Amino acid sequence: MFEKELTEEQRQRSVLLENRAWLHTNFEKVKKEYAEKWVAILDKKIAVQGEDVEVVKNAIKDRSAEAVIMRIPSGEVPTPI
Repeated sequence: MFEKELTEEQRQRSVLLENRAWLHTNFEKVKKEYAEKWVAILDKKIAVQGEDVEVVKNAIKDRSAEAVIMRIPSGEVPTPI
């Protein structure tokens, strides 16, 4: 049976979910290094980090549909992200 090719939106969503899974697996390490900073995760790594969310967003604007962008908390997180 032939597999249907993914649309660009489906491909981007798949990459976004891979980046989210990477964050989930590496959250404690990321939290120690980037607490209280904004990060953009692309290609299963921290691609950009900074104090200002707009700077982070602008740095990855071409791939924003694939990126996980969030402010990393410094305290306890009751449920892993």
